[in-house]
Parts: sequence; C-alpha cells; structure tokens
Amino acid sequence: FQRSRCGLGQHFRDRASEALARGSALVHWLQEPRLLAWSLYLRSAFETPSPADLQLSAAYEIARTVDCPELQWQILWKLSDRASQQGRAKMQDDCLWSAILILSKLAAPLEAEDATAFWRHGARRAFVDQAKRRFGAQFFQKVMMEGTPISEDARVILRDVGFDPSAIPDFGRPGAAQP
Repeated sequence: FQRSRCGLGQHFRDRASEALARGSALVHWLQEPRLLAWSLYLRSAFETPSPADLQLSAAYEIARTVDCPELQWQILWKLSDRASQQGRAKMQDDCLWSAILILSKLAAPLEAEDATAFWRHGARRAFVDQAKRRFGAQFFQKVMMEGTPISEDARVILRDVGFDPSAIPDFGRPGAAQP
C-alpha cells in the first residue's frame, strides 16, 4: 500500500507540474504581469535549484515593478529558504530582513489590533515563526521597537543569484506602452 501511495503522490506532482507549465504559457500570451509573477513563483517549486532561483528572481522583479508586495515578501522568504539549504547565511538573513521590511511597511498604517491580526494571518504567521527560530524569540518585539536592520537591497541580492533585471520584458514595467 505504501509503495502505491508514493506512486500516486508522484503522479499528482507530475500532473500539477504539467498544468502549471501550460498555465504559465498562457500567462505569457495574456501579458498580465501579476499572473506571470505568480506562475513563475509557483513553477519554481518544480525546478532544480539554479533555474528555480532565476524564476524566483524574475518573479520578484515583475512583482516589484507592478507593486505586488504580498508576492514580493513570499518570494524573498522562498529565496531565504533556498539560501539556507545552500549554506548561504548572509543571503538567507538579507532575504528574511527584506521580507520583514516589506511586511512592516504593509502593517504600518494599521491600527494595533489589526496589525496583530495581520502578522498572525496565514503564511505571515509561519514566516514570523520561522524568523523567531532564526533570530530568537524576542526578534518580533525588537523589530517593532527598533525597526528592521539595514540589509542589502533585494535587487542586489538577486544579482548575486545571477539574475539580470533587464531580462524582464517592458510590459511588466510601469509606464511602458501596453500592447
């Protein structure tokens, strides 16, 4: 029974990968930058490390240019996890702090009760829990009192991965002529 369950899991993983690949191809035709960024982000889970890092970097650049901070911090979180797996502690920390900075900016205009709910909602809660394990249990209080430490600009971090932001087509840039 266990062997057949493993085969079934691989079958669903393969089907999900194929469906995502087909969907990603369609997104290119739609030229909707947010959908393209999300599809690159999702597709990176099925790729080997180097192509996945480049897909995440491209997704980040697109999300940045079309002002999609919710995706930006999630990409940085994923890149942080990947950096941890590769033993790149500085990149891991820079990605985490950049993600925290984005989330802090999103939470800044909220009332205290709403901000608490914001940080405890869904993926943000898992992210905060991971950051607490990395930086210590009191890290969140420190961030609220002192702010986030200076870290590399996320675009500099992505250049270290080997990504060139000019590779992103103009349709993803603000002010570019739309087809």
